[in-house]
Amino acid sequence: MTPLPQEPSEQRRLERKAHAKAKQKQIAQSSISENVPVTSNNNATDDEPMLPVVTIEKLPTKSFFNQIIEQIDLNLLKNAAFTLFAISNFLASLGFNVVYNYADDLANDSKVIKDQRTYIVMSIGLSNIFGRFIIGYLGDQKCMNRLLLFILTLIISGVATMIAPLCGSSIIPHIGYASFFGFFSGGYVALTAIVLVDIVGINKLSDAFGVLLLFIGVATAIGTPTVGEDLFLFLFLVVFVAFL
Repeated sequence: MTPLPQEPSEQRRLERKAHAKAKQKQIAQSSISENVPVTSNNNATDDEPMLPVVTIEKLPTKSFFNQIIEQIDLNLLKNAAFTLFAISNFLASLGFNVVYNYADDLANDSKVIKDQRTYIVMSIGLSNIFGRFIIGYLGDQKCMNRLLLFILTLIISGVATMIAPLCGSSIIPHIGYASFFGFFSGGYVALTAIVLVDIVGINKLSDAFGVLLLFIGVATAIGTPTVGEDLFLFLFLVVFVAFL
């Protein structure tokens, strides 16, 4: 009995299946440099074109550091204004978190009563909240020079920190300093992204902010642990761990 002819779609399906099997066989048996033509087994004809040669190349492995570098748009550093802005944030971040960590120790060295020292850090936090709202609102006004306002917040925070050792043994000057620093440092944080948009534009904000956070993170990791009377001990530990 003569079998019924196959549908054209069924024939094409069988041909594709044969091609797929042949291709898998070629990949399994051929080397990188060999060019072996492979034809189908069942329904293939003599004039059927050969399958293309598949070359398998092993991609070079990249180190973790190189992968991080590829994610950073270092072309932003060609912008002089952005580079200066990143450097200023790096220098500011060297001492930005020092106040939060050592305000209590400063009060202790000044012989402030222990039960009253908790108000110092609390004052920094509360004034920081108000500073972000108020200075951030001022920076949103069209008549305000946001870059100048940003610079003023950094200068005032720095000057306040310079006179902090003169607060004495009374808690009131320490709370005043903490409130002053917290208010203007909060404004500094609120204005950072706004000034960054003015420098690089809204389209490059994400890339620029990532590079800026890299500068800030490195400065924070360096600045906070390397201040105080135990600086020599810290450097000794760093060198000791490096040799290990």
